[in-house]
Order: sequence, then C-alpha cells, then structure tokens
Amino acid sequence: MQEPAVLSPPKPAHRLWWALGLAALAANKVRHALRPYHRPRPFSPRDTDAAAEYDARVWANWMEYLRDYLGRPIELAGKTILELGPGPDLGVAALALAAGADRYIAFDRFPLARATPWSLHERLLDAVLAGAGVAPGTADDLHLCVRDALSGPPGPAPQGSAVAGPLTYLCREDFDLVAADLPPADLIVSQAAFEHFDDPPTTIAHLTRLAAPGAVLLAAVDLQTHTPFLRKRDPLNIYRYSDRLYHRLSFPGSPNRARPADYVRWLTESGWTNVQARPLLVLDESYVRAVLPHLAPPFRDPAAQVECLTLVLYATCPEVTSE
Repeated sequence: MQEPAVLSPPKPAHRLWWALGLAALAANKVRHALRPYHRPRPFSPRDTDAAAEYDARVWANWMEYLRDYLGRPIELAGKTILELGPGPDLGVAALALAAGADRYIAFDRFPLARATPWSLHERLLDAVLAGAGVAPGTADDLHLCVRDALSGPPGPAPQGSAVAGPLTYLCREDFDLVAADLPPADLIVSQAAFEHFDDPPTTIAHLTRLAAPGAVLLAAVDLQTHTPFLRKRDPLNIYRYSDRLYHRLSFPGSPNRARPADYVRWLTESGWTNVQARPLLVLDESYVRAVLPHLAPPFRDPAAQVECLTLVLYATCPEVTSE
C-alpha cells in the first residue's frame, strides 16, 4: 500500500471553529430529530453518475486493499460477503456478485437503500455494471437480484428476517447482527460505517460469532469531522468537545469518536489475529502541534493518534469462533 496522503489545513482559528462546530452539532441534532438519518454521502442518491462512480471506486479499493493485506488477489467464488452499512444503494453488492461471490448480505440500521426509488437503482446499476464490463445477460440477472432484495415497503425489514437468495438486504434499528440470524460470513466489509456505530465493541463481538473460521474483515473508517464545511478547514472539530457535551448533542449515526487503537484493541480482545490499522490520510505534523492543545483532554494523548483522519482496518477471524 502506498504511503498515506497528507492534508495540510489552513491555520486554525480555534475559537471560531469551536463555536461553528458546536452550532453544527446542535443543528444536526435538531435536524435528525425531525428527520431520521438519511444522507450518509456528500451527494444525493439522485445523482446516479456520482453514485456509480463512488460504488466502482469503493469496490476497486476493497480489492486493492485485500490484495495488499493477503499478499494475493482474494478468491470470491463460493464466498459469503457481509457488508455493514451499505447506504442508499446496492451497487457494490451487484459488483461483488458479478465478480463471483456466492452470496452478499447488506446489513444496515437505516433502510436507506429501500427508500431510494427503483428507477434510480436501475440507472445506477446500468452505469456501474457497464463500467465493470458485465455482460448484458448477467447485468439483467443482477438487476433482478437487487430488485428482489429491495422489494417490500420503504421501511425497516421485519426483525429476524430470513436470509435467502444471492443478495439479501436487512435492516434492524437495534443493529443486532446475532438476532438477525445471519449465516457465517467469509468476508466482512464496510465503507465509512464503523465510525457511526453506537457500540463498536458489541458489533465486533457479534462479528466474531458470525464470521466463518479464517474470515477476513476489511473496514475503511473515516475518523474526521463529517460536517462538510468543516472537514478541510477543521478536520478534528469533533474532538474539541468534552464527552459530556458531545454526547448531549449526538444522535443515531453521529461519529462515535473511536480512535485507531480502540478498534485494534477491541478486535484483539475478541480474538481476531493479524489486526492492522493502516492510515490512508494523515494531518501535517505542524498542524497537529497547533491544534493538539485545543482538543478535549482524552484526544491530546499521543495514543489517540489524532493525526490519522482515515484508515483501513484489517483483521482475520480466529479459526474457532465464540459460541
């Protein structure tokens, strides 16, 4: 894997960013109280060209990251893939099935993909599958798989829904993977989702029970501020506030502020092996030195690794999973 990219934000205006960040947290809490979490990406699901480009990039990155981790291309034939937090469409799932995966389970807390109109899914699938060179007949079959997976009312799937067919889309508000009665997964993936989990240690413990022996986990994690106008100006904004203040302004889907060492520890404690957290984007050292004294005390510790903005998390499941 290449060296991480380096971000050098402008000189921080600490009081201004503190006040603006606090206002953004309060506004987001009010907004999500009025309308549940519905837009995890910086573009609308109606922008199918952007969505298709995003899905293709995510899938290509996953394959590259796995090749780097395993030292060889991953073999998908006969494999069951579990994705956590697929978001507003199932384009990546279609690419995985086109690449030879036997079964794909997309599991989410919010039924975002079911709320996206089928007409938009059709346009997205046409674009993403054509871009991947999928033959027309296979593409038609994948359209049917996605449509069947999304069939039903635009709300959460029934608790404990059965998994059937090559593609399954399940949503549970409690995000209880064990209660969903999922089959063992050979590959567990997620894109910018782990940072939104309310209880990452429990999710990891559930994954340990669900993973097939030798299964691989690949998670791209976005650790920086998610508010668009602050991301490049003050990427560590969410770390400026005390736990008490931040949690008072949190809502379902808020960044959980877990740091790289937290994920490594939780996976290691659950028995996963070859656990790695590889940075993709880091902050310039001089910027970190300028901002560090203005962060909440827990994030001033070097162990917090606040210089790391995005990372890829890898782990291999132990050969004997927990009961």
